[in-house]
Amino acid sequence: MSAEDEIHILTTCVDELKKLLEPKSVIGDRIELEDKTIIPLTKIGAAFGTGIGGGKGKGGEKATTEGEGTGSGAGGGGGLTPVAMIVVFKGIPGPDGIKVISLEKESSMSKAITDVMPSVTEAVKRVSSGSSKEKK
Repeated sequence: MSAEDEIHILTTCVDELKKLLEPKSVIGDRIELEDKTIIPLTKIGAAFGTGIGGGKGKGGEKATTEGEGTGSGAGGGGGLTPVAMIVVFKGIPGPDGIKVISLEKESSMSKAITDVMPSVTEAVKRVSSGSSKEKK
């Protein structure tokens, strides 16, 4: 296999991985419903490997001559896993109109964050409304 062939294999694999790793793969196309918009979120996993080798010497038991050989290969794989949906409720302004729904098994960390979010949202509202009053 020539160096040009090896470069072509690597280039093709990298180009295909680039397609997989685009932002539109992580944030899906929005789904419009009557009173809400749903935006799917995914996580991406990818792996990639290449190898090139060569050698000289006597072949296996059935080889009749000594020889020289080279070989190369490349491979990759990937997958998308849905992890959450962002739901934006039409007609409900601000943070109250947005909900993130996890599609993964709930962990203790995600539960803690979910439990704290209403307090954080209220604190942000208070700070925002306080700075708005100061500007007037």
